[in-house]
Amino acid sequence: MQPMFEIGEVREGELGMLGEIERACARMFSEEVLPVERRDGVVPAGVLRRAREAGTLWVARAAGEVVGYLVGELTGEEIYVVQLDVRPDWQRRGIGRALVERAARCAVERGRKAVTLTTFASVPWNAPWYRKTGFVDAEGEALTGRLRRQLEEERAAGLKGRVGMVWRV
Repeated sequence: MQPMFEIGEVREGELGMLGEIERACARMFSEEVLPVERRDGVVPAGVLRRAREAGTLWVARAAGEVVGYLVGELTGEEIYVVQLDVRPDWQRRGIGRALVERAARCAVERGRKAVTLTTFASVPWNAPWYRKTGFVDAEGEALTGRLRRQLEEERAAGLKGRVGMVWRV
């Protein structure tokens, strides 16, 4: 049986679609979790281009359309997930897991030891979902420098209830 989607590298003309997917996913959050004024922010174009050049930007395509993506950043001994989004109408089909697994393969290929990220601790499709996927909460020494800096930036920006997570590969 053919999979419903494929994971691949982003094409030049697809970069603009990623912001649309990100904004659609942001609208899923309650105002208490993600204030309305933060819902239109998207990963900057420069970050997307750097990830594309580094080979750490993947998209999921279904029926010829981009339906999800993962932006990674190579840091130290890890790949940090800058952003992972799957279009709301394509969620719960294994696309997010497949994107994370692609990042994990990249981590192994590049000699990294982990995939890391920050996310909301209690939103069901955030930390609880990542735990099911194989991530664990990063605390103490498991909090890499990248995770510490990111959590500090998020707190300074007013985001609450965030957690750093790590998946050892």
